[in-house]
Amino acid sequence: MYGAVNGTAVDSTDNFNAALKASLPQGSFTKRTVHTSGLEYAIFGTVYVRKGQLLDGSGSHIFMGSTGSFKLGHRSDDVEDTGGAPVTISNLWLEGGGNPVDAEISGYFVNNVFFSASSSGARLKGTDGVISDCVFDAGSTLALVSGRNITLTNSNFYTGSTQINISGLKDSVISNCVFNYASVAAIRWDGDTDTITDNVVVTGCEFMKNEQHTSTFNGFVWVRNVTSAANGELSLNNCNFRNCSGPAIKVQATGNHVLNLTDCTFNGDKTLSLYNQST
Repeated sequence: MYGAVNGTAVDSTDNFNAALKASLPQGSFTKRTVHTSGLEYAIFGTVYVRKGQLLDGSGSHIFMGSTGSFKLGHRSDDVEDTGGAPVTISNLWLEGGGNPVDAEISGYFVNNVFFSASSSGARLKGTDGVISDCVFDAGSTLALVSGRNITLTNSNFYTGSTQINISGLKDSVISNCVFNYASVAAIRWDGDTDTITDNVVVTGCEFMKNEQHTSTFNGFVWVRNVTSAANGELSLNNCNFRNCSGPAIKVQATGNHVLNLTDCTFNGDKTLSLYNQST
Protein backbone atom coordinates (compact mmCIF):
# COMPACT_ATOMS: atom_id res chain seq x y z
CA MET A 1 0.00 0.00 0.00
CA TYR A 2 1.19 3.52 -0.89
CA GLY A 3 4.25 2.06 -2.59
CA ALA A 4 5.38 0.56 0.70
CA VAL A 5 8.72 -1.20 1.02
CA ASN A 6 9.04 -3.49 4.06
CA GLY A 7 5.91 -1.92 5.49
CA THR A 8 7.19 1.68 5.17
CA ALA A 9 5.45 4.13 2.87
CA VAL A 10 7.65 5.44 0.08
CA ASP A 11 7.40 9.17 -0.66
CA SER A 12 6.44 9.66 -4.30
CA THR A 13 6.71 13.46 -4.30
CA ASP A 14 9.80 13.51 -6.55
CA ASN A 15 8.28 11.01 -8.96
CA PHE A 16 5.14 13.11 -9.37
CA ASN A 17 7.21 16.24 -9.91
CA ALA A 18 9.34 14.51 -12.51
CA ALA A 19 6.26 13.39 -14.42
CA LEU A 20 4.76 16.89 -14.23
CA LYS A 21 8.00 18.65 -15.28
CA ALA A 22 7.87 20.68 -12.09
CA SER A 23 11.34 22.20 -12.41
CA LEU A 24 11.16 23.30 -16.05
CA PRO A 25 10.36 26.85 -17.15
CA GLN A 26 6.91 27.34 -18.58
CA GLY A 27 6.93 26.92 -22.35
CA SER A 28 9.66 24.27 -22.37
CA PHE A 29 7.11 21.43 -22.39
CA THR A 30 3.82 20.85 -24.13
CA LYS A 31 0.52 20.49 -22.37
CA ARG A 32 0.47 17.07 -20.78
CA THR A 33 -1.93 14.69 -19.06
CA VAL A 34 -0.63 12.50 -16.25
CA HIS A 35 -2.66 9.45 -15.20
CA THR A 36 -1.95 7.68 -11.92
CA SER A 37 -3.96 4.62 -12.98
CA GLY A 38 -5.94 4.22 -9.77
CA LEU A 39 -2.88 3.14 -7.76
CA GLU A 40 -1.94 4.11 -4.19
CA TYR A 41 0.81 6.58 -3.36
CA ALA A 42 2.26 8.57 -0.49
CA ILE A 43 3.15 12.25 -0.85
CA PHE A 44 4.98 14.04 1.94
CA GLY A 45 6.05 17.21 0.11
CA THR A 46 4.70 19.61 -2.51
CA VAL A 47 3.71 18.41 -5.97
CA TYR A 48 3.54 21.16 -8.59
CA VAL A 49 0.84 20.78 -11.25
CA ARG A 50 1.65 23.20 -14.04
CA LYS A 51 -0.53 25.46 -16.14
CA GLY A 52 -2.17 23.55 -18.98
CA GLN A 53 -1.73 20.19 -17.26
CA LEU A 54 -4.32 17.60 -16.28
CA LEU A 55 -3.61 15.30 -13.35
CA ASP A 56 -6.15 12.48 -13.57
CA GLY A 57 -6.01 10.10 -10.61
CA SER A 58 -8.41 7.54 -12.06
CA GLY A 59 -9.48 6.91 -8.45
CA SER A 60 -6.01 6.83 -6.91
CA HIS A 61 -5.81 6.92 -3.12
CA ILE A 62 -3.01 9.22 -2.02
CA PHE A 63 -1.87 9.38 1.59
CA MET A 64 -0.55 12.88 2.25
CA GLY A 65 1.86 13.71 5.05
CA SER A 66 1.17 16.72 7.25
CA THR A 67 2.77 18.99 4.64
CA GLY A 68 1.67 17.04 1.56
CA SER A 69 0.11 19.31 -1.06
CA PHE A 70 -0.72 19.66 -4.74
CA LYS A 71 0.14 23.25 -5.65
CA LEU A 72 -1.47 24.40 -8.85
CA GLY A 73 0.10 26.62 -11.51
CA HIS A 74 3.59 26.91 -10.04
CA ARG A 75 6.95 25.34 -10.75
CA SER A 76 9.13 23.79 -8.08
CA ASP A 77 11.01 27.02 -7.23
CA ASP A 78 7.54 28.43 -6.39
CA VAL A 79 7.48 30.75 -9.42
CA GLU A 80 3.94 31.08 -10.75
CA ASP A 81 3.28 30.04 -14.33
CA THR A 82 2.05 32.99 -16.34
CA GLY A 83 -0.93 32.72 -18.69
CA GLY A 84 -1.64 29.43 -20.36
CA ALA A 85 -4.55 27.02 -20.14
CA PRO A 86 -6.12 26.23 -16.75
CA VAL A 87 -4.82 23.50 -14.45
CA THR A 88 -7.07 20.49 -13.84
CA ILE A 89 -6.86 17.96 -11.01
CA SER A 90 -9.47 15.23 -10.87
CA ASN A 91 -10.54 11.76 -9.73
CA LEU A 92 -8.41 11.50 -6.59
CA TRP A 93 -8.81 10.49 -2.96
CA LEU A 94 -6.52 12.67 -0.85
CA GLU A 95 -6.11 11.52 2.74
CA GLY A 96 -4.46 14.00 5.10
CA GLY A 97 -2.19 16.78 3.91
CA GLY A 98 -1.65 20.42 4.70
CA ASN A 99 -3.67 22.36 2.10
CA PRO A 100 -3.94 19.14 0.04
CA VAL A 101 -4.92 21.28 -2.96
CA ASP A 102 -3.35 24.74 -2.96
CA ALA A 103 -4.79 26.99 -5.68
CA GLU A 104 -4.01 30.69 -5.75
CA ILE A 105 -3.83 31.32 -9.48
CA SER A 106 -6.03 32.43 -12.35
CA GLY A 107 -7.85 29.53 -13.98
CA TYR A 108 -8.18 26.04 -12.49
CA PHE A 109 -10.54 23.08 -12.17
CA VAL A 110 -10.82 20.70 -9.21
CA ASN A 111 -13.23 17.88 -10.02
CA ASN A 112 -14.29 14.69 -8.24
CA VAL A 113 -11.73 14.84 -5.45
CA PHE A 114 -12.34 13.27 -2.05
CA PHE A 115 -10.62 15.24 0.72
CA SER A 116 -10.29 13.40 4.03
CA ALA A 117 -8.88 14.53 7.38
CA SER A 118 -6.40 17.18 6.24
CA SER A 119 -4.46 19.07 8.90
CA SER A 120 -5.43 22.31 7.14
CA GLY A 121 -8.06 22.53 4.45
CA ALA A 122 -7.86 22.96 0.70
CA ARG A 123 -6.90 26.53 -0.30
CA LEU A 124 -9.28 27.47 -3.10
CA LYS A 125 -8.24 31.00 -3.98
CA GLY A 126 -7.18 33.08 -6.97
CA THR A 127 -9.60 33.81 -9.80
CA ASP A 128 -11.74 31.81 -12.23
CA GLY A 129 -11.64 28.57 -10.25
CA VAL A 130 -14.26 25.84 -10.61
CA ILE A 131 -14.59 23.22 -7.85
CA SER A 132 -17.21 20.56 -8.55
CA ASP A 133 -18.43 17.14 -7.43
CA CYS A 134 -16.04 16.93 -4.49
CA VAL A 135 -16.39 15.52 -0.97
CA PHE A 136 -14.78 17.25 2.02
CA ASP A 137 -14.71 14.99 5.07
CA ALA A 138 -13.44 15.63 8.60
CA GLY A 139 -10.83 18.06 9.81
CA SER A 140 -10.65 21.51 11.36
CA THR A 141 -11.32 23.84 8.43
CA LEU A 142 -12.25 21.76 5.38
CA ALA A 143 -11.82 24.49 2.77
CA LEU A 144 -10.58 28.07 2.71
CA VAL A 145 -12.24 29.99 -0.13
CA SER A 146 -11.29 33.47 -1.30
CA GLY A 147 -10.52 35.36 -4.49
CA ARG A 148 -12.81 36.32 -7.37
CA ASN A 149 -15.14 34.44 -9.69
CA ILE A 150 -14.91 31.15 -7.80
CA THR A 151 -17.60 28.53 -8.45
CA LEU A 152 -18.06 25.78 -5.86
CA THR A 153 -20.85 23.39 -6.82
CA ASN A 154 -22.34 19.92 -6.32
CA SER A 155 -20.12 19.09 -3.37
CA ASN A 156 -20.66 17.45 0.02
CA PHE A 157 -19.21 18.61 3.33
CA TYR A 158 -19.30 16.17 6.23
CA THR A 159 -18.42 16.76 9.91
CA GLY A 160 -15.38 18.91 10.66
CA SER A 161 -15.29 22.12 12.69
CA THR A 162 -15.64 24.90 10.12
CA GLN A 163 -16.55 23.45 6.75
CA ILE A 164 -15.95 26.53 4.59
CA ASN A 165 -14.14 29.67 5.69
CA ILE A 166 -14.79 32.53 3.27
CA SER A 167 -12.70 35.69 3.49
CA GLY A 168 -12.02 38.18 0.75
CA LEU A 169 -14.32 36.32 -1.64
CA LYS A 170 -15.98 38.31 -4.44
CA ASP A 171 -18.31 37.70 -7.38
CA SER A 172 -18.61 33.99 -6.57
CA VAL A 173 -21.24 31.26 -6.26
CA ILE A 174 -21.62 28.29 -3.91
CA SER A 175 -24.42 26.10 -5.27
CA ASN A 176 -26.12 22.74 -4.78
CA CYS A 177 -23.90 21.68 -1.89
CA VAL A 178 -24.79 19.67 1.22
CA PHE A 179 -23.39 20.63 4.61
CA ASN A 180 -23.69 17.91 7.27
CA TYR A 181 -22.89 18.04 11.00
CA ALA A 182 -20.38 20.87 11.35
CA SER A 183 -19.34 21.26 14.98
CA VAL A 184 -18.69 25.04 14.76
CA ALA A 185 -20.10 26.39 11.46
CA ALA A 186 -20.88 25.24 7.94
CA ILE A 187 -19.94 28.59 6.39
CA ARG A 188 -17.90 31.08 8.40
CA TRP A 189 -17.71 34.56 6.91
CA ASP A 190 -14.62 36.34 8.20
CA GLY A 191 -13.52 39.76 7.12
CA ASP A 192 -11.90 43.07 7.79
CA THR A 193 -10.90 46.08 5.72
CA ASP A 194 -8.37 44.05 3.74
CA THR A 195 -10.48 40.95 3.11
CA ILE A 196 -13.89 42.19 2.05
CA THR A 197 -16.35 39.56 0.84
CA ASP A 198 -18.85 40.93 -1.68
CA ASN A 199 -21.41 39.69 -4.22
CA VAL A 200 -21.32 36.07 -3.06
CA VAL A 201 -24.37 33.87 -3.63
CA VAL A 202 -25.09 30.63 -1.76
CA THR A 203 -27.94 28.91 -3.57
CA GLY A 204 -29.77 25.58 -3.51
CA CYS A 205 -27.80 24.25 -0.54
CA GLU A 206 -28.85 21.92 2.29
CA PHE A 207 -27.66 22.46 5.86
CA MET A 208 -28.32 19.58 8.27
CA LYS A 209 -27.46 18.65 11.83
CA ASN A 210 -28.72 16.47 14.66
CA GLU A 211 -28.44 18.85 17.62
CA GLN A 212 -25.00 17.72 18.72
CA HIS A 213 -22.12 20.08 19.63
CA THR A 214 -24.45 22.36 21.57
CA SER A 215 -21.53 24.07 23.33
CA THR A 216 -19.50 24.84 20.17
CA PHE A 217 -21.99 25.36 17.34
CA ASN A 218 -22.27 28.96 16.13
CA GLY A 219 -24.79 28.55 13.34
CA PHE A 220 -24.82 27.09 9.86
CA VAL A 221 -23.79 30.53 8.65
CA TRP A 222 -21.62 32.45 11.13
CA VAL A 223 -20.70 36.03 10.31
CA ARG A 224 -17.84 37.21 12.48
CA ASN A 225 -15.06 39.79 12.60
CA VAL A 226 -16.60 41.87 9.82
CA THR A 227 -15.56 45.33 10.96
CA SER A 228 -17.26 48.67 10.63
CA ALA A 229 -14.99 49.58 7.72
CA ALA A 230 -15.89 46.50 5.67
CA ASN A 231 -18.65 46.63 3.09
CA GLY A 232 -19.83 43.39 1.55
CA GLU A 233 -22.80 41.30 0.56
CA LEU A 234 -23.69 37.62 0.94
CA SER A 235 -26.97 36.22 -0.40
CA LEU A 236 -28.62 32.94 0.64
CA ASN A 237 -31.18 31.77 -1.90
CA ASN A 238 -33.39 28.67 -1.85
CA CYS A 239 -31.47 27.03 1.00
CA ASN A 240 -32.83 24.57 3.60
CA PHE A 241 -31.64 24.80 7.22
CA ARG A 242 -32.56 21.77 9.33
CA ASN A 243 -32.43 20.81 13.02
CA CYS A 244 -29.50 22.85 14.29
CA SER A 245 -28.45 23.66 17.83
CA GLY A 246 -29.51 27.24 18.44
CA PRO A 247 -29.86 29.77 15.60
CA ALA A 248 -29.25 28.69 12.03
CA ILE A 249 -27.63 32.03 11.19
CA LYS A 250 -25.54 34.01 13.66
CA VAL A 251 -24.15 37.49 13.09
CA GLN A 252 -21.39 38.76 15.37
CA ALA A 253 -20.13 41.73 13.43
CA THR A 254 -20.54 45.42 12.82
CA GLY A 255 -20.46 47.48 9.66
CA ASN A 256 -22.26 47.93 6.40
CA HIS A 257 -22.26 44.35 5.17
CA VAL A 258 -25.51 42.91 3.84
CA LEU A 259 -26.91 39.42 4.40
CA ASN A 260 -29.79 38.64 2.03
CA LEU A 261 -32.21 35.74 2.59
CA THR A 262 -34.59 34.68 -0.20
CA ASP A 263 -36.88 31.60 -0.33
CA CYS A 264 -35.06 29.80 2.50
CA THR A 265 -36.61 27.21 4.85
CA PHE A 266 -35.85 26.89 8.56
CA ASN A 267 -37.04 23.59 10.09
CA GLY A 268 -36.16 22.46 13.60
CA ASP A 269 -37.67 18.97 13.31
CA LYS A 270 -35.30 16.05 13.59
CA THR A 271 -35.13 13.81 10.54
CA LEU A 272 -34.44 10.49 12.30
CA SER A 273 -35.80 9.15 15.57
CA LEU A 274 -32.24 8.58 16.81
CA TYR A 275 -31.38 12.27 16.45
CA ASN A 276 -31.73 14.86 19.16
CA GLN A 277 -34.54 17.31 18.60
CA SER A 278 -33.63 20.94 17.91
CA THR A 279 -34.32 23.34 20.75
